[in-house]
Amino acid sequence: MGLDVLTAGGCKIDLGREVMQLGGEELPLGGVSTDERVELEAPDSVVIPPGAEAVVPARWQAHQTWQGSCGLAELPAGPSTPGLVVGRTLVSTDGPIVPVRVINVSTEPRTIREGTTVADCTPVKEVAELRDDNVEPDRPQRESPDLIRNWPGPICEMVNHSVELENAQREALYKLVDRHMGIFSLSPEDIGHTGLVQHQIHTDGARPVLQPARRLPWSKREEADEQVEKKLNEGVIEPSGSPWMSSVVLVKKKDGTTRFCMDYRQLNNVTLKDSYPLPRIDDTLGAVAGSKWFSTLDLKSGYWQVEMDKTGKEKMAFSTGKGLYQFTVMPFGLCNAPATFERLMESVLGGMPWQSCLVYLDDVLVHAKTFTQEIANLDQVFGRLRQAGLKFSPEKCTLFATEVAYLGHVTGREGVKTDPGKITAVEDWPVPTTVKQVRGFLGLCSYYRRFMANF
Repeated sequence: MGLDVLTAGGCKIDLGREVMQLGGEELPLGGVSTDERVELEAPDSVVIPPGAEAVVPARWQAHQTWQGSCGLAELPAGPSTPGLVVGRTLVSTDGPIVPVRVINVSTEPRTIREGTTVADCTPVKEVAELRDDNVEPDRPQRESPDLIRNWPGPICEMVNHSVELENAQREALYKLVDRHMGIFSLSPEDIGHTGLVQHQIHTDGARPVLQPARRLPWSKREEADEQVEKKLNEGVIEPSGSPWMSSVVLVKKKDGTTRFCMDYRQLNNVTLKDSYPLPRIDDTLGAVAGSKWFSTLDLKSGYWQVEMDKTGKEKMAFSTGKGLYQFTVMPFGLCNAPATFERLMESVLGGMPWQSCLVYLDDVLVHAKTFTQEIANLDQVFGRLRQAGLKFSPEKCTLFATEVAYLGHVTGREGVKTDPGKITAVEDWPVPTTVKQVRGFLGLCSYYRRFMANF
């Protein structure tokens, strides 16, 4: 409410009693008294790896008292360890030790020293029971088969491509998707957005890269201008006044359309590299042994769902020869983009075992030995992605399949096999005639070396 409304209503605020009088009623002011807030400290030193989450046992400080059986743990008001974030969590306070969720959002291991304040805890006087924290608000639960009657076309196609399920199983699938409808992108402009991780570009004092704008044929200039206008409307780029500038490359795709690409090679040359590892593909595929149900999920323009920090935006400035622009989100072509995206996905889905969920950049594989467990796994993945603000592309998602293509392999109930499409590419490869071509062909074949004896 604004000051005009409060004045017209005869509002009186009593800061001493922390109440507001309005319309003949007294309303409590929402602040938390510092007398109620209690500090929790670490009884022992704890090291949290970069990008990891840990449940840190904490205790009451010796000079403070507590009454109540539950409280709200959150980031301390005073000094805290840099790079650590406390998950705002309802905790049980019956015992001497209180579990606190702490996330290391930095790229370095962080140590919580013994006696350091980990979190502040505020008494909770009333706890309301939630029916389902993954159900989107204002979405009433409906009965099948009416659930899908008004669903968008891409969602219907996604669920109808599932294998033949029993009636009870299909009803469970419909209800699962209906609860999490908001995590699926329904248009090219419907892109998710998360602030959990920001992509940074560290150049260690390097001079700004300034590439001259590439000359575009007249036939391509109009198309380049249309691409810029489209991205401005989508909010993924903005006008720039940066001293940095990279050039634009228009690449023709197989379907005849043009891909709008950035030439960030010079920027990458002066960028400090991020060594965050990607999972080994062989280890990833080995985790699906024994599973009977498989679901693959693909994020909608995954990189564009990641924020850029302010200095990083300026370093990504580009020009088509008509104005200077910069990305507000993480584009393709940056050398550290895969590391940032993998860090994001592992932080969002961290804690889920490999026996239920596998992540490789924007490709997610959810698997289970039973249908019921697959429903539970997907429900957890969907809930976490919704809380993070990320969205999937329904056209690229497969739910409850007995066999799926994942990371260049076919994974199913019979195990991991080669992808026939990849085998065809090897068979159609031109016969190498030079040493360099032979080495390239052997490198191509080595991707499937585990399937070839004595390779």
